[in-house]
Amino acid sequence: MKLLHWSKRFNSRCRFTYVFRIMLIFVLIMAGSLAFFSSPVFAAPTITTASLPDGQVSVYYSATLSATSVSGSYTWALTSGTLPAGLTLTTTGVIYGTPTAAGTYSFAVTITDTTGASLPQSLYITIDPAFNITTSTLPDGKEGTAYSTTLSLSGGTSPYSWTLYTGTLPSGLTLGSTTGTISGTPSANTAGTYSFTVYVADSSSSILTTQKAFSLYIEEGAYEATVTIGTGLAAGSTKIKVDGQMVDTLEGGESTDLTLSIGTAKNISVDSTVADPTEEGVRYKAIDDTIRVSETQPDAEFDYYTEYLVTLKTVPSFGSQPSGGGWYKEGTTANVTTNSQVDGNTGTQYRFAYWLVNDIKKGDAETLNLTVDSPLTVV
Repeated sequence: MKLLHWSKRFNSRCRFTYVFRIMLIFVLIMAGSLAFFSSPVFAAPTITTASLPDGQVSVYYSATLSATSVSGSYTWALTSGTLPAGLTLTTTGVIYGTPTAAGTYSFAVTITDTTGASLPQSLYITIDPAFNITTSTLPDGKEGTAYSTTLSLSGGTSPYSWTLYTGTLPSGLTLGSTTGTISGTPSANTAGTYSFTVYVADSSSSILTTQKAFSLYIEEGAYEATVTIGTGLAAGSTKIKVDGQMVDTLEGGESTDLTLSIGTAKNISVDSTVADPTEEGVRYKAIDDTIRVSETQPDAEFDYYTEYLVTLKTVPSFGSQPSGGGWYKEGTTANVTTNSQVDGNTGTQYRFAYWLVNDIKKGDAETLNLTVDSPLTVV
Protein backbone atom coordinates (compact mmCIF):
# COMPACT_ATOMS: atom_id res chain seq x y z
CA MET A 1 0.00 0.00 0.00
CA LYS A 2 2.83 2.47 0.66
CA LEU A 3 4.50 1.67 -2.62
CA LEU A 4 1.35 2.38 -4.62
CA HIS A 5 0.87 5.69 -2.88
CA TRP A 6 4.38 6.83 -3.85
CA SER A 7 3.89 5.93 -7.49
CA LYS A 8 0.77 8.03 -7.72
CA ARG A 9 2.58 10.99 -6.26
CA PHE A 10 5.40 10.55 -8.81
CA ASN A 11 3.09 10.50 -11.79
CA SER A 12 1.36 13.62 -10.58
CA ARG A 13 4.68 15.50 -10.45
CA CYS A 14 5.63 14.44 -14.00
CA ARG A 15 2.30 15.62 -15.31
CA PHE A 16 2.82 18.96 -13.62
CA THR A 17 6.35 19.42 -15.07
CA TYR A 18 5.15 18.60 -18.59
CA VAL A 19 2.27 21.02 -18.39
CA PHE A 20 4.54 23.69 -17.00
CA ARG A 21 6.92 23.31 -19.88
CA ILE A 22 4.17 23.55 -22.46
CA MET A 23 2.86 26.67 -20.84
CA LEU A 24 6.35 28.22 -20.74
CA ILE A 25 6.88 27.59 -24.45
CA PHE A 26 3.49 29.13 -25.21
CA VAL A 27 4.33 32.19 -23.16
CA LEU A 28 7.67 32.63 -24.96
CA ILE A 29 6.04 32.31 -28.37
CA MET A 30 3.45 34.90 -27.50
CA ALA A 31 6.05 37.24 -26.15
CA GLY A 32 8.08 36.94 -29.35
CA SER A 33 5.04 37.53 -31.50
CA LEU A 34 4.15 40.62 -29.59
CA ALA A 35 7.70 41.93 -29.97
CA PHE A 36 7.60 41.21 -33.70
CA PHE A 37 4.35 43.02 -34.34
CA SER A 38 5.07 45.95 -32.06
CA SER A 39 8.52 46.91 -33.58
CA PRO A 40 8.88 47.56 -37.41
CA VAL A 41 11.74 45.81 -39.28
CA PHE A 42 13.71 47.77 -41.94
CA ALA A 43 15.61 46.31 -44.97
CA ALA A 44 19.12 47.44 -45.80
CA PRO A 45 19.22 50.44 -48.24
CA THR A 46 19.45 49.95 -52.01
CA ILE A 47 21.64 52.13 -54.27
CA THR A 48 19.68 53.41 -57.28
CA THR A 49 22.41 55.30 -59.11
CA ALA A 50 23.26 53.18 -62.16
CA SER A 51 25.56 55.51 -64.11
CA LEU A 52 27.50 58.74 -63.72
CA PRO A 53 28.09 61.60 -66.18
CA ASP A 54 31.42 62.00 -67.93
CA GLY A 55 33.88 64.60 -66.76
CA GLN A 56 36.71 66.52 -68.32
CA VAL A 57 40.24 67.29 -67.27
CA SER A 58 40.55 70.69 -65.54
CA VAL A 59 36.74 71.19 -65.48
CA TYR A 60 34.96 71.07 -62.10
CA TYR A 61 32.88 67.90 -61.63
CA SER A 62 30.00 67.10 -59.27
CA ALA A 63 27.53 64.19 -59.10
CA THR A 64 25.28 63.01 -56.25
CA LEU A 65 24.64 59.32 -55.56
CA SER A 66 21.13 58.18 -54.62
CA ALA A 67 19.61 55.24 -52.69
CA THR A 68 16.23 54.02 -51.42
CA SER A 69 15.04 52.57 -48.08
CA VAL A 70 17.54 54.67 -46.19
CA SER A 71 16.83 54.71 -42.42
CA GLY A 72 18.27 57.21 -40.00
CA SER A 73 21.77 58.49 -40.49
CA TYR A 74 23.79 57.06 -43.34
CA THR A 75 27.32 57.03 -44.73
CA TRP A 76 28.61 56.50 -48.25
CA ALA A 77 31.94 54.75 -48.80
CA LEU A 78 34.22 53.67 -51.63
CA THR A 79 34.63 49.91 -51.30
CA SER A 80 36.81 49.05 -54.31
CA GLY A 81 38.53 50.67 -57.28
CA THR A 82 39.61 54.28 -57.51
CA LEU A 83 38.00 57.56 -58.35
CA PRO A 84 39.54 59.76 -61.06
CA ALA A 85 42.48 61.74 -59.77
CA GLY A 86 41.23 64.98 -58.29
CA LEU A 87 37.76 63.67 -57.30
CA THR A 88 36.50 62.82 -53.79
CA LEU A 89 33.47 60.91 -52.47
CA THR A 90 31.87 62.54 -49.43
CA THR A 91 30.03 60.57 -46.74
CA THR A 92 26.83 62.19 -48.00
CA GLY A 93 27.26 60.64 -51.45
CA VAL A 94 28.62 63.56 -53.47
CA ILE A 95 31.49 62.94 -55.88
CA TYR A 96 33.18 66.24 -56.61
CA GLY A 97 36.45 67.89 -57.57
CA THR A 98 38.50 68.86 -60.63
CA PRO A 99 39.82 65.89 -62.63
CA THR A 100 43.51 66.00 -63.46
CA ALA A 101 43.91 62.98 -65.76
CA ALA A 102 41.86 61.56 -68.62
CA GLY A 103 40.67 57.96 -68.64
CA THR A 104 37.88 55.63 -67.52
CA TYR A 105 37.84 54.81 -63.81
CA SER A 106 35.85 51.89 -62.32
CA PHE A 107 34.92 51.59 -58.66
CA ALA A 108 32.22 50.35 -56.25
CA VAL A 109 30.35 52.21 -53.49
CA THR A 110 28.09 51.26 -50.59
CA ILE A 111 25.74 53.13 -48.30
CA THR A 112 25.35 52.16 -44.65
CA ASP A 113 22.47 53.26 -42.46
CA THR A 114 21.02 52.08 -39.12
CA THR A 115 19.83 48.83 -40.71
CA GLY A 116 23.18 47.94 -42.22
CA ALA A 117 25.11 48.25 -45.47
CA SER A 118 23.76 48.05 -49.00
CA LEU A 119 25.13 45.76 -51.63
CA PRO A 120 28.12 47.31 -53.47
CA GLN A 121 27.16 49.20 -56.63
CA SER A 122 29.70 49.14 -59.48
CA LEU A 123 30.09 52.44 -61.30
CA TYR A 124 32.54 54.17 -63.60
CA ILE A 125 33.40 57.73 -64.62
CA THR A 126 34.98 58.63 -67.95
CA ILE A 127 37.17 61.71 -67.86
CA ASP A 128 37.69 63.25 -71.28
CA PRO A 129 40.89 65.10 -72.14
CA ALA A 130 41.03 68.81 -71.43
CA PHE A 131 39.46 71.08 -74.04
CA ASN A 132 42.56 72.11 -75.88
CA ILE A 133 43.81 72.76 -79.39
CA THR A 134 46.29 69.92 -79.79
CA THR A 135 47.86 71.05 -83.07
CA SER A 136 51.37 72.20 -82.19
CA THR A 137 52.71 73.64 -85.46
CA LEU A 138 51.39 74.49 -88.91
CA PRO A 139 52.97 73.26 -92.14
CA ASP A 140 54.60 75.88 -94.36
CA GLY A 141 52.71 77.24 -97.33
CA LYS A 142 53.82 78.63 -100.65
CA GLU A 143 52.64 81.52 -102.74
CA GLY A 144 50.34 80.40 -105.51
CA THR A 145 50.06 76.83 -104.20
CA ALA A 146 46.84 75.45 -102.68
CA TYR A 147 47.09 75.08 -98.89
CA SER A 148 44.93 73.19 -96.37
CA THR A 149 45.45 72.08 -92.77
CA THR A 150 42.89 71.29 -90.07
CA LEU A 151 43.43 72.20 -86.43
CA SER A 152 42.86 69.35 -83.95
CA LEU A 153 41.00 69.44 -80.63
CA SER A 154 40.78 67.34 -77.50
CA GLY A 155 37.71 67.31 -75.27
CA GLY A 156 34.66 69.47 -75.62
CA THR A 157 31.35 68.86 -77.33
CA SER A 158 30.81 69.34 -81.02
CA PRO A 159 29.90 71.33 -83.02
CA TYR A 160 32.65 73.85 -82.50
CA SER A 161 32.92 77.51 -83.42
CA TRP A 162 36.31 78.77 -84.65
CA THR A 163 37.39 82.38 -84.99
CA LEU A 164 40.60 84.28 -85.64
CA TYR A 165 41.18 86.01 -82.32
CA THR A 166 44.26 88.14 -83.03
CA GLY A 167 46.64 88.64 -85.94
CA THR A 168 46.03 87.99 -89.62
CA LEU A 169 46.24 85.11 -92.04
CA PRO A 170 48.15 85.47 -95.32
CA SER A 171 46.07 86.96 -98.10
CA GLY A 172 44.24 84.14 -99.84
CA LEU A 173 43.80 81.94 -96.75
CA THR A 174 40.72 81.67 -94.50
CA LEU A 175 39.81 79.85 -91.25
CA GLY A 176 36.71 77.64 -91.49
CA SER A 177 34.32 78.74 -88.73
CA THR A 178 32.88 75.23 -88.21
CA THR A 179 35.77 73.04 -89.40
CA GLY A 180 38.87 74.69 -87.98
CA THR A 181 40.50 74.26 -91.40
CA ILE A 182 42.91 76.89 -92.70
CA SER A 183 42.70 76.71 -96.47
CA GLY A 184 43.07 78.62 -99.71
CA THR A 185 45.89 79.71 -101.99
CA PRO A 186 48.38 82.28 -100.66
CA SER A 187 48.44 85.28 -102.95
CA ALA A 188 51.51 86.59 -104.71
CA ASN A 189 53.83 88.73 -102.61
CA THR A 190 52.66 87.12 -99.35
CA ALA A 191 55.97 85.38 -98.56
CA GLY A 192 56.91 85.74 -94.90
CA THR A 193 55.88 84.68 -91.38
CA TYR A 194 52.38 85.39 -90.03
CA SER A 195 51.51 85.26 -86.31
CA PHE A 196 47.93 84.90 -85.12
CA THR A 197 45.78 83.41 -82.33
CA VAL A 198 42.90 81.01 -82.95
CA TYR A 199 39.90 80.89 -80.56
CA VAL A 200 37.39 78.02 -80.36
CA ALA A 201 34.21 77.41 -78.33
CA ASP A 202 32.31 74.14 -77.94
CA SER A 203 28.57 73.42 -77.64
CA SER A 204 28.35 72.02 -74.10
CA SER A 205 25.76 73.40 -71.69
CA SER A 206 28.54 75.26 -69.91
CA ILE A 207 30.40 76.50 -72.98
CA LEU A 208 34.09 75.65 -72.98
CA THR A 209 36.60 77.85 -74.76
CA THR A 210 40.28 77.68 -75.53
CA GLN A 211 42.76 79.53 -77.72
CA LYS A 212 46.24 79.02 -79.08
CA ALA A 213 48.86 81.11 -80.84
CA PHE A 214 50.37 79.96 -84.13
CA SER A 215 52.85 81.13 -86.72
CA LEU A 216 52.59 80.27 -90.40
CA TYR A 217 55.46 80.64 -92.85
CA ILE A 218 54.70 81.26 -96.51
CA GLU A 219 57.53 80.49 -98.90
CA GLU A 220 58.15 82.56 -101.96
CA GLY A 221 56.13 80.93 -104.68
CA ALA A 222 57.31 80.01 -108.12
CA TYR A 223 55.90 79.14 -111.49
CA GLU A 224 57.51 77.40 -114.43
CA ALA A 225 58.00 79.13 -117.73
CA THR A 226 58.78 76.90 -120.70
CA VAL A 227 61.08 78.36 -123.35
CA THR A 228 61.05 76.65 -126.74
CA ILE A 229 63.17 77.31 -129.81
CA GLY A 230 61.47 76.58 -133.10
CA THR A 231 62.96 74.36 -135.77
CA GLY A 232 63.47 77.42 -137.97
CA LEU A 233 66.82 77.65 -136.22
CA ALA A 234 68.21 74.98 -138.50
CA ALA A 235 71.81 75.20 -137.28
CA GLY A 236 73.73 76.72 -134.42
CA SER A 237 72.37 77.67 -131.03
CA THR A 238 71.01 80.69 -129.20
CA LYS A 239 71.55 82.03 -125.71
CA ILE A 240 68.53 82.22 -123.38
CA LYS A 241 68.42 85.22 -121.06
CA VAL A 242 66.07 86.25 -118.25
CA ASP A 243 66.05 90.01 -117.79
CA GLY A 244 69.44 90.12 -119.49
CA GLN A 245 71.01 87.33 -117.46
CA MET A 246 72.03 84.27 -119.46
CA VAL A 247 70.49 81.07 -118.10
CA ASP A 248 70.81 78.50 -120.89
CA THR A 249 71.73 77.74 -124.50
CA LEU A 250 69.36 75.95 -126.86
CA GLU A 251 69.37 74.63 -130.41
CA GLY A 252 66.39 74.58 -132.72
CA GLY A 253 63.65 72.22 -131.52
CA GLU A 254 64.87 72.25 -127.91
CA SER A 255 63.13 73.68 -124.84
CA THR A 256 63.88 74.40 -121.20
CA ASP A 257 61.84 75.11 -118.06
CA LEU A 258 62.61 78.17 -115.97
CA THR A 259 61.50 78.54 -112.36
CA LEU A 260 60.39 82.10 -111.74
CA SER A 261 59.08 83.86 -108.65
CA ILE A 262 55.31 84.03 -108.44
CA GLY A 263 53.88 87.48 -108.88
CA THR A 264 56.69 88.54 -111.20
CA ALA A 265 56.85 89.01 -114.96
CA LYS A 266 60.14 88.40 -116.72
CA ASN A 267 61.59 89.29 -120.10
CA ILE A 268 62.88 86.17 -121.84
CA SER A 269 65.22 86.98 -124.71
CA VAL A 270 67.23 85.09 -127.33
CA ASP A 271 69.90 86.06 -129.85
CA SER A 272 68.20 88.09 -132.55
CA THR A 273 70.40 86.45 -135.22
CA VAL A 274 72.39 83.23 -135.24
CA ALA A 275 75.05 82.62 -137.87
CA ASP A 276 75.14 79.23 -139.54
CA PRO A 277 78.22 77.60 -138.06
CA THR A 278 79.22 75.86 -141.31
CA GLU A 279 77.81 77.84 -144.22
CA GLU A 280 78.97 81.40 -144.93
CA GLY A 281 76.31 83.87 -145.95
CA VAL A 282 73.54 82.02 -144.07
CA ARG A 283 72.01 83.12 -140.80
CA TYR A 284 68.79 82.72 -138.82
CA LYS A 285 66.69 85.64 -137.70
CA ALA A 286 64.34 85.61 -134.67
CA ILE A 287 60.81 86.77 -135.47
CA ASP A 288 60.64 88.09 -131.87
CA ASP A 289 63.78 88.10 -129.78
CA THR A 290 62.05 89.10 -126.50
CA ILE A 291 58.87 87.67 -124.93
CA ARG A 292 57.49 88.70 -121.53
CA VAL A 293 56.24 85.80 -119.40
CA SER A 294 54.06 85.72 -116.27
CA GLU A 295 51.90 83.30 -114.26
CA THR A 296 49.06 83.73 -116.72
CA GLN A 297 51.32 83.52 -119.80
CA PRO A 298 54.23 81.37 -118.69
CA ASP A 299 55.42 80.01 -122.04
CA ALA A 300 57.69 81.58 -124.63
CA GLU A 301 58.30 80.10 -128.08
CA PHE A 302 60.86 81.70 -130.35
CA ASP A 303 60.67 81.12 -134.08
CA TYR A 304 63.48 81.79 -136.53
CA TYR A 305 63.60 82.16 -140.30
CA THR A 306 66.54 81.83 -142.69
CA GLU A 307 68.30 84.80 -144.23
CA TYR A 308 70.83 84.83 -147.04
CA LEU A 309 73.51 87.42 -147.77
CA VAL A 310 73.54 89.18 -151.15
CA THR A 311 77.09 90.51 -151.72
CA LEU A 312 77.64 93.16 -154.43
CA LYS A 313 80.94 93.81 -156.27
CA THR A 314 82.20 95.62 -159.35
CA VAL A 315 84.89 94.56 -161.77
CA PRO A 316 87.02 96.51 -161.80
CA SER A 317 86.49 97.88 -158.33
CA PHE A 318 85.22 101.44 -158.02
CA GLY A 319 84.56 103.72 -155.15
CA SER A 320 80.92 103.79 -156.16
CA GLN A 321 79.25 100.46 -155.40
CA PRO A 322 75.98 98.98 -156.66
CA SER A 323 73.02 99.18 -154.23
CA GLY A 324 70.65 96.48 -153.01
CA GLY A 325 73.03 94.16 -151.24
CA GLY A 326 72.59 92.80 -147.73
CA TRP A 327 70.61 90.12 -145.87
CA TYR A 328 67.34 88.88 -147.32
CA LYS A 329 64.74 86.55 -145.93
CA GLU A 330 64.62 83.31 -147.83
CA GLY A 331 62.27 83.56 -150.82
CA THR A 332 62.16 87.37 -150.98
CA THR A 333 63.30 89.52 -153.92
CA ALA A 334 66.49 91.55 -153.99
CA ASN A 335 66.54 94.59 -156.30
CA VAL A 336 70.14 95.43 -157.19
CA THR A 337 71.09 98.39 -159.33
CA THR A 338 74.19 100.25 -160.50
CA ASN A 339 75.19 103.33 -162.48
CA SER A 340 75.27 103.02 -166.23
CA GLN A 341 78.69 104.67 -166.35
CA VAL A 342 81.43 105.51 -163.91
CA ASP A 343 84.37 107.88 -164.41
CA GLY A 344 87.72 106.32 -163.85
CA ASN A 345 91.16 107.97 -164.05
CA THR A 346 91.59 111.05 -166.25
CA GLY A 347 90.57 110.23 -169.74
CA THR A 348 88.99 106.89 -168.71
CA GLN A 349 85.30 106.02 -168.39
CA TYR A 350 83.64 102.70 -167.53
CA ARG A 351 80.22 101.68 -168.79
CA PHE A 352 77.97 99.00 -167.31
CA ALA A 353 78.17 95.77 -169.28
CA TYR A 354 76.24 92.92 -167.51
CA TRP A 355 75.63 91.12 -164.21
CA LEU A 356 77.24 87.94 -162.95
CA VAL A 357 75.32 86.10 -160.24
CA ASN A 358 77.50 83.44 -158.62
CA ASP A 359 79.62 83.64 -161.79
CA ILE A 360 76.62 83.09 -164.02
CA LYS A 361 75.53 85.84 -166.43
CA LYS A 362 72.05 86.99 -165.47
CA GLY A 363 71.25 90.28 -167.18
CA ASP A 364 72.50 93.39 -169.00
CA ALA A 365 70.22 96.08 -167.54
CA GLU A 366 71.41 98.35 -164.75
CA THR A 367 68.69 96.94 -162.46
CA LEU A 368 68.37 93.26 -161.61
CA ASN A 369 65.62 91.52 -159.62
CA LEU A 370 66.69 88.34 -157.88
CA THR A 371 64.78 85.75 -155.79
CA VAL A 372 67.00 85.06 -152.82
CA ASP A 373 67.06 81.37 -151.92
CA SER A 374 70.76 81.02 -151.23
CA PRO A 375 73.78 83.26 -150.56
CA LEU A 376 74.46 85.35 -153.70
CA THR A 377 77.51 87.15 -154.97
CA VAL A 378 76.43 89.67 -157.58
CA VAL A 379 79.17 91.33 -159.76
